[in-house]
Amino acid sequence: MSVKNVQHTQLSEATDNDGYSLKSVFDDDDSLQTDHKSSHVRCISMSSNRKSAVIGQTQGPLQIWDVVNGKLISCSEDTNINCNKVKWARHGTLLVYLISDPSNSQKNIIQICDAKNGNSVELDYQINCATFTLSNDTEKVVMVGNRKNGSGISVAIFDLDGFELVKEIKSIENQSYGDISSFITLTPNERYAIVGCSSGLTTKYVVFDFTTEEDIIEPLAKTIEADPLCSVALNNEQILTGTTDGQTIVWDISSCESIHTLTDNGQSAHEGKITNVKLSPDRQYVVTSSVDGTVKVWDANTKELISKLIGHKEEITCTCITTNQMIVTGSKDKNISLWHLRSGKLLATISVSITPFDLRMGAYDRTIVSIGDKNGDTLITSPPPPLHCSQYSNDLEIIHSLSSNVSVINESHICRNLECAWINTKNQVIPLLLTYTPESLQVYCLTNLQKLLLPSNSPWRIPTEIANLIHLTELNLNIAGNKIPQAIGKLRMLQSLTFTADEVTELPGAITLLSKLKFLFIDAPLKEIPAYLSLIPLQTLIFLRRSNFSSIPDKFFERLNPSLRDLTIDITHLKSLDPFLALTELGSLTVYAEKLKEFPWQFTHLTALRQLSLNNNELSFLPRNFSENFDTLYFDFNHFSQVPRQILGNKNLVKLYLNNNWIVDISTIFQMKAPLKILFVGFNNITTLPATINSLTDSLQSLDLHGNKLTTVPAEELVKMNKLTFLFLEGNQIAPDEVARLKAIFSTNPRITVFF
Repeated sequence: MSVKNVQHTQLSEATDNDGYSLKSVFDDDDSLQTDHKSSHVRCISMSSNRKSAVIGQTQGPLQIWDVVNGKLISCSEDTNINCNKVKWARHGTLLVYLISDPSNSQKNIIQICDAKNGNSVELDYQINCATFTLSNDTEKVVMVGNRKNGSGISVAIFDLDGFELVKEIKSIENQSYGDISSFITLTPNERYAIVGCSSGLTTKYVVFDFTTEEDIIEPLAKTIEADPLCSVALNNEQILTGTTDGQTIVWDISSCESIHTLTDNGQSAHEGKITNVKLSPDRQYVVTSSVDGTVKVWDANTKELISKLIGHKEEITCTCITTNQMIVTGSKDKNISLWHLRSGKLLATISVSITPFDLRMGAYDRTIVSIGDKNGDTLITSPPPPLHCSQYSNDLEIIHSLSSNVSVINESHICRNLECAWINTKNQVIPLLLTYTPESLQVYCLTNLQKLLLPSNSPWRIPTEIANLIHLTELNLNIAGNKIPQAIGKLRMLQSLTFTADEVTELPGAITLLSKLKFLFIDAPLKEIPAYLSLIPLQTLIFLRRSNFSSIPDKFFERLNPSLRDLTIDITHLKSLDPFLALTELGSLTVYAEKLKEFPWQFTHLTALRQLSLNNNELSFLPRNFSENFDTLYFDFNHFSQVPRQILGNKNLVKLYLNNNWIVDISTIFQMKAPLKILFVGFNNITTLPATINSLTDSLQSLDLHGNKLTTVPAEELVKMNKLTFLFLEGNQIAPDEVARLKAIFSTNPRITVFF
């Protein structure tokens, strides 16, 4: 079968619109061959990662599509009748949707299905409602419907974990609010639900307060001549509504009183009916559109006009705001356009031969998904333009275009916020630190950058324009997609590269051009160790993620020696550890392994090692020729029943970690001649702390004994220790009276902080 009128578009460069163009790659009469037929698409919802879209139809099952390649992924098992709303819920595991009630066209029925296999979730009873929304955590359905008796309305909260109704608030009976409730939204703190009930050209917005303990209330309401869908909750106190006569009204939720009207040069926001009101993902901007063909951007806090988007020839039917401050618009002129939010500049336009009525931005802001009218409904996917830096006149304009508030500070100052841009005397951004800002590719236009530290909790793509950052010495980011462009080889000044990449399985060969690279941190599922990494004079190489490496490339470590000083690697599946013998200058080694019972003999030949980590294994002894030159040892989560005697002869040991072992007695440690500063032996079976601990009085700074079986400690000796600063005793078996006694003793030495 085929899906008619499905158009895919790609980007090409053009001389107009500053180099942007959306170009169709299929003829208008072509069809995309799929395994299923779509019929009259009514609604659409994007998954949280925006890689998938689910569509609801007038007839037929829900369909889940891959929005990158336009392929159908799966369908729900049931055949729905007139699905008019659908949302991804419970972190993408469920789909909640509305279908028309066959017995009453004024009612809808809530349906739920498994998002992975399409199987319906059987509920104990039928749930009728007019419309719904989801809680912030997508774990609850908040719905509105008419009361069974009388003409009032009610709002209810349905928990998707237990599949049960957990709260319901009803308005008083026989109070009319309109013909049908077609809109519901929540304030960010989820205290209020605002319900829009339409009647003719007017909408009555009814406010329900979920903190009330009453089941039946007489809610406050506000009547406005507006489409019920043209409202957004600006914050926990204010609603913004676009009216049928072009006004944009801000009103107070708790009183339902109007408090402000947005104006353009003293005039109404628009010259005709407002068709869409959208809030940006960071809640900093409001976008309004109208039948007059214009779109306007407002500051959500100051209520001031930011920009005007002028270019469409007919009514604007839908809008979408991206995370990197672009706006997508659809119009009755059958065009989809892409704009820069703050400047209002038109970036690209494509003719789609339909009238789109809903728009969403897909994966990584690289795909536009729209549904619209043309002898039925159409699904369209089209990628937005590549990065274009000429729209920004300077570095500060780029920083101000980001969706979060980045502190701009002098390059000599200390950053006291989570996101900072350091500038030099020429107002050029040198280092940039972003912690929570979603992908905003315009940062790659900051060509003077020396350090770029992007958030580790959300993926960013690396565009080819990264090659322009020729001064970059440090790069830290979470990479989206499965490839790193060869353009990264242009960063010849790069000294430190840290990246997480869930889909990257191999590194580009161009990385060998980074001759100044000293620090390489890789958190990615690489298939094998790239042999060409040994051509870079690395000092630190960290393969953070557990891997299936079966071998070390021939002469890999020989080439890295003597520059390599710090190595982190998974040896679980390595067939031979002999290549490690070449690392004669290695100073620090962190090893991942599974259930290692014997210490690898090859490591005993690494005489330059000063720091060793072998956590999470089953080691219970060390070899006789274990080196006595270590200053730091990590043996957490192993099977040592006593402190290994090979450690006791070490005269250089400064830090020793033996948490989560089976140790009962640690008295031998205090016979050591080493300048031990940190000793962590938490979660063992230690019953006594000997008074001989005072032998470490001139060195020990931090002692962790939490989670053991101590009933007391020699506080009189501990308070005499010259360097002791932290003592952890939580989770032991010290009686309350003894705790009080110990606290009194420790209070005589305020330098020591004790945790009971």
